[in-house]
Amino acid sequence: MTRKISGQKILVIILSLIFISSSIIINFTTKANIPGPYQNPNDWTLTLMDDFSGSTLNLSHWSYNYPTDWPHGGHTHNHQAYMNESNVVIENGLLRLVGENQRHPDAPDPEWGFGKWLTYNYTAGCIHSRGKFNFTGGYIEGRMKMPASRGFWPAFWMLKDAEVGLPEVDILEVLTHQPRNLYSTVHYGHSWSDYSSYGWLTTSLPDLSADFHTYGVEVSDTSLTWFFDGARIGRIFRDKYWLKRCTDLFVIMNLAIGGWELDPNETTIWPAYFECDWIKVWQLTG
Repeated sequence: MTRKISGQKILVIILSLIFISSSIIINFTTKANIPGPYQNPNDWTLTLMDDFSGSTLNLSHWSYNYPTDWPHGGHTHNHQAYMNESNVVIENGLLRLVGENQRHPDAPDPEWGFGKWLTYNYTAGCIHSRGKFNFTGGYIEGRMKMPASRGFWPAFWMLKDAEVGLPEVDILEVLTHQPRNLYSTVHYGHSWSDYSSYGWLTTSLPDLSADFHTYGVEVSDTSLTWFFDGARIGRIFRDKYWLKRCTDLFVIMNLAIGGWELDPNETTIWPAYFECDWIKVWQLTG
């Protein structure tokens, strides 16, 4: 979920079509195309497992909203929603990030940012792991269900815990007016004013708002590999300096409204839910 403006991000994706897969046929018969912990479980250790089985967010793993040094104390980013703690709900064994068609009383006035007007006329939820746990290598996976109807931009992603904040690894991004499309991307460079992107647009998937699916990325010394429902959908080899900086990444799960996605309209279903059954992290043993 890049910090750059939406128009620039779309341009990057259009210019990078040579790297993008337009469709996917899931094939579970090839062992090399499944995540490492499922290939050779004895070689991996489950180091984090949050199944959201309690009634409140596990604050040893997560914090609410975006990091506090982001705009407006971590309540806003590059989209139209004001992030609010009460929009993060744990119930029935699920984490639910709730999007609502209402303005929070503490939301700032509309302002120009990220190349567009940000109104903050909606509220939504976000969690992050900065200062709680960082991901340096291994495999991270979540089982998630997207919100239905247009207007939402759910994301599950990682960002380097450093001043520049690059690289950024997007495990999943979905624009909900296209519920069968999945974006998997890495953004890299010296700064957010000078960066590049490499990724995949996977199409012709099942409706991602109709059921839960797993989304993951494996980070090794040589490559980054993305997975959907346990099948590989993309890989980039770490033969460049910027990929070697994929260490000390913190995890973010957020429900954005508008932004890169179309703004809500009369067809949008409220409230909206970005749901997570569990998040797991494995590390190679030894």
